[in-house]
Amino acid sequence: MRGQIKILPVSDLRSNATNYLEQVKEQPFIITQRGRPRAVLVDYERYSQMAGGVEDAAVYTFRQLVSEIQAMEAIVVTRIAGGYSIWAVADQLDEATRERLYDREWELMQLYPDLNFDFHLLERQGRDLEEFVTLKHVDLYLPVKEKPYA
Repeated sequence: MRGQIKILPVSDLRSNATNYLEQVKEQPFIITQRGRPRAVLVDYERYSQMAGGVEDAAVYTFRQLVSEIQAMEAIVVTRIAGGYSIWAVADQLDEATRERLYDREWELMQLYPDLNFDFHLLERQGRDLEEFVTLKHVDLYLPVKEKPYA
């Protein structure tokens, strides 16, 4: 990072966001709330480098999007031309939960319109994930929960 990280109270950010969005190109800011660090403000290019590029950022964004779905256990990712094939892993899903998953997939496509996505759902139905997928042949395995499956 080019300069020293500066401390920025969230109240200052609210009152002068445009100015700080210009300054963040030169240096990151630690945003504080009630005197405690809460977030880091970095420019998008730097964020993309840290997250492994825009493409990998999309995968981690999807992981975050599906983390709110209780039944989701993990995502298994392989890279395809211009994007990703993403397998959402769960033991079993009811129809309402499937709809929530489809909504998260749509949301990801809206956030990253220049990437190609091929979404799949893998319902384990009590079986080990390795019965379906050899994890050494995938590009990314990202647990959504601490213990993704039994």
